[in-house]
Amino acid sequence: IENYQQALSFFGEAMDKGDAQGAAYYALTLDALGTSYWGIGEYGKALGLFEKGLEIVGYDTEMSARLLHHIAYQNYTTLEDMGLCYYDMGLYRDAEQRFKQAKSIIEVVEGKQSIWFVDILELIGVCAYKLGNIKEADNCYAEADALLNNIPMEDIVRAKQDQIQMQEKPFLIRVAGQSGSGKSTQL
Repeated sequence: IENYQQALSFFGEAMDKGDAQGAAYYALTLDALGTSYWGIGEYGKALGLFEKGLEIVGYDTEMSARLLHHIAYQNYTTLEDMGLCYYDMGLYRDAEQRFKQAKSIIEVVEGKQSIWFVDILELIGVCAYKLGNIKEADNCYAEADALLNNIPMEDIVRAKQDQIQMQEKPFLIRVAGQSGSGKSTQL
């Protein structure tokens, strides 16, 4: 957590200078720090960091769709993380709302023929089930199953491998030094 705080300081300085890439990395770091707090059960801190990250790179779907893909993906990831945090807290309606926002972004960026779209549909379905909306849950699962049958197995395997690699590798942040050279900080 301390290293994330250090990274926020570096990226915050870049963001203050109007550097859009610095702002994107600042938001990414907020999401990573929020995920750390979520993982240790500090949900309030996690949600606050997620919200702050979304405010920085743009919260609404239309804006996210117009942004560069990596920023749109960051919004998708942050909204999904927020949904999972709310889910863990038993706040299924809030979780469902965040998952639906994430679905709107990934649908614009990737389209429906994406494993990420299928994943978010399944999460919406789980929330709907928890809220007693069995028909909505069933519709989500049916749509996810139908879409999954049309996604090439290579894409599914690649996406799952990417998820595993992200979980196994330490998070590295490249921080620009004053001389222009950079150093990596392992988090």
